[in-house]
Amino acid sequence: MATVIVNNDSNVQVANGSSNMSLRNAMAITNIVTAYPDKMPDDFKLVFHNDLRYMKRDKSFSENCYCGLIPYFNGKEHLEFAMLQWDLLTDDIATFDAKGEFVAFVTPNDELHTFSRSTASADTTVKDWMEGVANHFNNVADYKFTKLDYMCKYEERLYTKSLLGIIKK
Repeated sequence: MATVIVNNDSNVQVANGSSNMSLRNAMAITNIVTAYPDKMPDDFKLVFHNDLRYMKRDKSFSENCYCGLIPYFNGKEHLEFAMLQWDLLTDDIATFDAKGEFVAFVTPNDELHTFSRSTASADTTVKDWMEGVANHFNNVADYKFTKLDYMCKYEERLYTKSLLGIIKK
């Protein structure tokens, strides 16, 4: 999940602006999977945005805006679960064991990430592709949330990369 800012002209919103954003994302994903273990919220939908900025490692935000999907449920958009285009296309995540030794490259295999990768094409716009992904998951009765955890490494520091996934019931 990316830390994002929604760049509306009159109302700027920020999610996960703390230095502890990875832990907050992992906890938020755990909370949503626990709250909805067998089904998605009745009003769930993925909302397309073309005005998202991501937080860089130095805690500043990107200059450019990017496309992404933000989950909407319980009457509001949840920026903490925002997925930019590269979040949906992620594959070959380098994973490590507790000693920091490389284990394997892993590709998320939940329905959300698999469908997103399989429908991405140079023949369609990012907007059309993302709206297609969002529309695919409109029937909330067929799906539920899942949490995907990967042990990763940045320089010498190990961390858990957590992704919010969607799977068929």
